[in-house]
Amino acid sequence: MKCTLLKRMAVCAAAVCLTLGAGAQTKDFEKFANIKGVEYVHVDKSMIELAAQNGESIKHGDYVVIGDDSGDILRQVDDVKVFSCKAGKAAEKLKKEVLALLKKDKFQSLIDVNDEDSKVKIYQSHEGGKTQNVVFIEDEEDQETLLILIDGTFDIAKLIEQQAEED
Repeated sequence: MKCTLLKRMAVCAAAVCLTLGAGAQTKDFEKFANIKGVEYVHVDKSMIELAAQNGESIKHGDYVVIGDDSGDILRQVDDVKVFSCKAGKAAEKLKKEVLALLKKDKFQSLIDVNDEDSKVKIYQSHEGGKTQNVVFIEDEEDQETLLILIDGTFDIAKLIEQQAEED
């Protein structure tokens, strides 16, 4: 009986540590909302569920942040945060701080694309059954910088793998 109690306490402690780590990671990103010139949009689980039921996508301006007609992908998403700004000091500061954070934390680089008009970087982190997908876009044509955080069980790496198999 004592052993079972110790095991339960160990599992609870591990769960608390995972939650604290994920919370700290999210707070590191939320500080970007305080950069002068950065627009911050938060879409919570209830709004994501509503979009999924209606077959809609989560959008920011001209960008489809995440979605599909069936709503299957959105049902795997718990939270979406979008940070955006036009080119200038705010964009440079956002870029510098995002890239520094992605280097020091436990993010895996999935995609890194540089073309004439834009740069796209996609990273992912897994903790305790949850996934944090980070998309960083520098759109030179529209002179806009975007940081998109997608939290939940949605795994963008698996989606990319499925798309490759279908093609």
